[in-house]
Amino acid sequence: MQSLRGILNFSRTAELGSFAAAARELGISAVAVSQNISRLEQALGVRLLARSTRALTLTPEGQSFLEQCQEPLAQLELACKDAATDAKSARGKVRATIVSPVAFQYLIPLLPKFYQRHPDIQLELELSEDSTPLIPKRMDVGIRVGR
Repeated sequence: MQSLRGILNFSRTAELGSFAAAARELGISAVAVSQNISRLEQALGVRLLARSTRALTLTPEGQSFLEQCQEPLAQLELACKDAATDAKSARGKVRATIVSPVAFQYLIPLLPKFYQRHPDIQLELELSEDSTPLIPKRMDVGIRVGR
């Protein structure tokens, strides 16, 4: 995990041109950014950035490393955005068992509106009068009537 943090800190610093700008974007201190990059350089055994009091430049190794990291970092960012989007929208299969009279009287009339609101849900209904436990039947939900 430390290497990933260092790679992200290095990438943002290289793209923005300063530790301070990267720190603002990452929500950490410039000292932390610098330390994370130093640990990354130590782990890799190569200098990625040439630092001076006036400038920060990529070494040839740093330029090559940055180019190789850009696509995987973009893919990770996209994966995070997709995961956040997926968490906001309901999707997948829901297996439900329900007694027939309740299904026909209450549930089935609501299904068109449900599917309009949740188009990515696949509802698998089993109409059943028995009271078999749900877990062996691999049901997500069961609606039963009675005592």
